[in-house]
Amino acid sequence: MAFLVRNGKLSARVRGLRIADSFKALLRNFVDSSREARQVYWWDSPLPGTAPYVLIRDLNISKG
Repeated sequence: MAFLVRNGKLSARVRGLRIADSFKALLRNFVDSSREARQVYWWDSPLPGTAPYVLIRDLNISKG
């Protein structure tokens, strides 16, 4: 799940997006993460992983 943030406030929930950046760019633009982690189910993995919510600035995305 992803949210659009405008002027520091949540503006909308967005769906059907893909991250179109390198892992290096994600690390470079990383701002913060939540203390809590949740199970994440990926389409290409038979087992769920555990991950926190993260805030990344200037993330390049494409339509999924």
